[in-house]
Amino acid sequence: MTAVDWSGGLDASSEFPVVDPPDVPDFGENHAFWLFGDAGHFVAHFHIETIPGVPGSRRELGEIVLKGDRVLLFQGEGPGTHANTVCGANIRFRCEEPFVRWTGSFRATARDTSAKELASGPVTDGPRARVDLSFDARMAAPPWQQGSVSKDASSHMKKDAGRWVGGFRYEQLFRARVSLCVDGETQHCDATGLRTHRCGPRNVGTMLGHSWQTAVFPSGRAFGAMRYPAREGAPTFSEAFLFQEGRRLPARILESPWLVGLQSREEPFSIVLESEIGTTRIDAETIGSVFHTLAGSGLDLAWIRRGVHRGGDLVLAQAGARYTWDGETTHGLLERSGPVSKLVR
Repeated sequence: MTAVDWSGGLDASSEFPVVDPPDVPDFGENHAFWLFGDAGHFVAHFHIETIPGVPGSRRELGEIVLKGDRVLLFQGEGPGTHANTVCGANIRFRCEEPFVRWTGSFRATARDTSAKELASGPVTDGPRARVDLSFDARMAAPPWQQGSVSKDASSHMKKDAGRWVGGFRYEQLFRARVSLCVDGETQHCDATGLRTHRCGPRNVGTMLGHSWQTAVFPSGRAFGAMRYPAREGAPTFSEAFLFQEGRRLPARILESPWLVGLQSREEPFSIVLESEIGTTRIDAETIGSVFHTLAGSGLDLAWIRRGVHRGGDLVLAQAGARYTWDGETTHGLLERSGPVSKLVR
């Protein structure tokens, strides 16, 4: 098997936060983690980003989707980011070894709601649950920097896709040990996951939507796929890879799902990729979803009050999915967006 360069050729310094963000229009930096319980019993997403005009503090938000479509939502802001640690008010990510190991924790209360409530109207204050989550993540594949796998994708990163992605961005799959306690009930479990790091100006005001999937399997095989819908038939960003036997293989997306409705779980879909090993089909089904709105500069942080019902906005659907590749099963990410006006409710 080929020896794996866990950095993927990226410099270790790119792992660490920008402690003093520059005063540049639309500039932002974020670190995000997704966790998918191996038994499919929870999906968690944690996101920390810079706040324009407030250099000493970071905004945090996220959700945990549990069985039965129970959703725990949280957001806040706070100081503490430094050197190798990114902090919001209650979320903390720490780089233990660049591109090899990260740890994280969240301890706070969260709004106790459901996927149905999120999809049907604005969510206001209501019941809250006490949450205590920690994880220790070991990377399972080299990072994927958007635009680094395909020459066509690289060229599109210099155009609209670069503004939508938000500058320099990479993501990395991992496996983790997780401790999750909700209202005093604790479980310790294994999980797969994905982390992202983005740094640069971002504006999604002209974006029509997107489709993004990725997962790592028990055998070590993995895949990633991201694309944007074309405007009036023009070519647009589309990039994918397969990872197996220590090698990352460039791939072309033949099929991946667009967002067409607000179904929270049990939505079937397929990923079909073409590479040097031929055509690869990965079948999947959603296991839990949440819905937000996207504003011009990114995720609209008023989503907890407004829901997804403002005309003209893009709806952002973040989900966990159960993926099956040649009989091998795992859990991973499915994220999509699309116009409110075109969704089936």
